[in-house]
Amino acid sequence: WDALAVAMEAAADEQQDPESIALQQERLAHLRMLVAKLDDGKRELLALRFAAGLSSSQIAAVVGKNSAAIKKQLTRIIASLKEQYHER
Repeated sequence: WDALAVAMEAAADEQQDPESIALQQERLAHLRMLVAKLDDGKRELLALRFAAGLSSSQIAAVVGKNSAAIKKQLTRIIASLKEQYHER
């Protein structure tokens, strides 16, 4: 998620409007809080996917699981995060 955070911060920095920057930082803080609430296993999968840039099959090899199961689990984690993010 560090890579995601850097990208979001870079996008915020490109917008010189202070209000836009503040809103972007608030969204980023909210996303970080949601990710922090996940259990270690889910955070590890997200880190391998987004920070390390690994594919589902590569992640499966790292964690010793089926590629299809990893893909499904990532889809569920991301959908849950999106739902929680938009609930606020």
